[in-house]
Amino acid sequence: MLGANRVHARGDVVANDRVAVDGTAGLAGGAMVQNGAEWCTKSGNALPSSPGSPYSPRENERPAVPRLTERQRTAVALLLVGENDSVVAGRLGVHRNTISRWRSQNPVFIAELHRRQHEMFEALVGRVRKLAMKSMQTIDTALSDNGAAYDPAAQRLAVSVLRGTGAFKQAQPSGAQDLSAVLNAQVRATRAPAQRNEPVTDDERDAILAPWLADPEAGDAIDAIAPTAPTETILRPAYDPAPPKRDCSEAVDGRTMVPMTTPNPAVAPATPEEPTNYDEAKVPQYELPDALRAKDGSAVTSPAAWPKRREEILELFRTHMFGRSSGRPAELRFEVIETNEQAMDGAATLRRVAIHCRNGDRQHTSRLTLFLPNALRGRRAPVLLLINNRKAMHIDPTRATRSGFWPAEEMIARGYGAAAFQYGDVAPDDAATYRDGVMQLFDDLNQPRAGDGWGAIGAWAWGASRALDYLQTDDRVDGQRVAVIGHSRGGKTALWAAAQDERFAAAYSNESGCGGAAISRRMFGETIAKITANFPHWFAPNLNAYRGRDGEMPFDQHMLLDLLAPRLLYVASASDDGWADPKGEFLGLAHTSPVYGLWGEPAIAAHEWPAPERPLVRGRRGYHVRTGGHGMEPYDWGCFMDFLDRQEGWR
Repeated sequence: MLGANRVHARGDVVANDRVAVDGTAGLAGGAMVQNGAEWCTKSGNALPSSPGSPYSPRENERPAVPRLTERQRTAVALLLVGENDSVVAGRLGVHRNTISRWRSQNPVFIAELHRRQHEMFEALVGRVRKLAMKSMQTIDTALSDNGAAYDPAAQRLAVSVLRGTGAFKQAQPSGAQDLSAVLNAQVRATRAPAQRNEPVTDDERDAILAPWLADPEAGDAIDAIAPTAPTETILRPAYDPAPPKRDCSEAVDGRTMVPMTTPNPAVAPATPEEPTNYDEAKVPQYELPDALRAKDGSAVTSPAAWPKRREEILELFRTHMFGRSSGRPAELRFEVIETNEQAMDGAATLRRVAIHCRNGDRQHTSRLTLFLPNALRGRRAPVLLLINNRKAMHIDPTRATRSGFWPAEEMIARGYGAAAFQYGDVAPDDAATYRDGVMQLFDDLNQPRAGDGWGAIGAWAWGASRALDYLQTDDRVDGQRVAVIGHSRGGKTALWAAAQDERFAAAYSNESGCGGAAISRRMFGETIAKITANFPHWFAPNLNAYRGRDGEMPFDQHMLLDLLAPRLLYVASASDDGWADPKGEFLGLAHTSPVYGLWGEPAIAAHEWPAPERPLVRGRRGYHVRTGGHGMEPYDWGCFMDFLDRQEGWR
């Protein structure tokens, strides 16, 4: 949500994209001011030094500020906000190889880039400490006074900050209650008496906090510090040398509209031995595994021979990437906890469903939000199921908060049911606690995972199948036409869910990148080494063996997409999302042509990568690239629904 407001290094929220960052938060370079797209150092404060660094001072000498040209300083500023070499080169009017050389061969340029990255994270760490300490004091005072003399808004702010910074799990105030009880008590107070003893979910907690989180200044503060936020949120800087490309935030009919696009990540965390590549000229030559060559060497030449080969490929992904998911729980029960037949001003029927799972003495509950078009009464509606990996407010069932990330009203208007569940309800997106969700139904949490043990993506995909279990029981849902949809990590999950569960009739993967639709062997943007280092809980431990060895995997991501054949498959990218490798995502789809060709589907050639805003639809497969950064917008949803409209039985 870093857009119209920015976070000052001193801890203040400044309502302006242009902020001055002083040295009070540990910034080594003194006061930083903006001049167009350029940031320059005004003070002569000492720069960090290390042996062999261009900043290392001679004895008794003050270190000199490195001499960079104006273009080089501008290039540093652009790289810090996530622009790739090609974009930076275009802005400066130089060849992209010039930018690549500066990044890899110019020691002064490299040192300045690293110093500026260090400043960002120093400011971030300082802000986390200050906000966490202040929040602890706020809650501590509230509890010790038995809640008699404090502002409820201050409590919500404090709980939100502690939850965002990760302090929520560890901190214990001096009062009798723990921090969870502060928020849980508010949730239970809103429930019917018969339901007050049920476990409180993240979805419900977020609903309590939604009014505060919807405030731009408060939301920016949390997004700026939350280590549990998506990578593209936490890694972007607390200041931005250029305004965002578009501001999608506006008020419509008194409702809050939430921005649905985040800027491209700042310089992504790379392993020391593997710098991030955004240069197409540096993509290595590679050879993809043949999806139509069976394990015994025989060729697959017909649809009848595909199921055996499909199972072989599925086993490869279970063993080496996503792990081995558990099946249905011993007991599965659905409870419709809310119905509103006049939702969306009468256009839709809302159903909120609790999905109760039990395995022996272990139980887990998640929730599904479902809107069905009233215009289709008497007919079953196809449903678009979103795996929501953003804040729960984006799928607000009350529609007091509306988000372009999930434009449910548009889906209803076009005759589609809109369903969504919160991925954190199924498994926390946290390396320390991810097994506390549905995985505890089946796993011995006292034992480490096996090499092919399922990770969080496997758990979220499992949750999508449980949502489908319910949808196929609803008499207003066409259970044979349910599409599973996800963005980023949710896009990886959507592909894996549909790969395992052939009941899903379609899958839409939006900007899923590494581990999703993008070809790993391209070594472009995020790689296996980076994703397993940053998110070890998403995948099976066996995937770690391929860090830096992407080309040695016995599969590549086109084979994950192959597992959906001959069902409907849609992939989308964003032009500025180099971290997800837009071209690699398109190639992942294009290279499914041999498998889809078994059913007579027309081929998509590798050279047919379309221009932005020019969707390509070829039979049961489709693709588009949107101008802009990492996010999912109404335009993306519209392209996918256009694709479905062309398919038999979906209208």
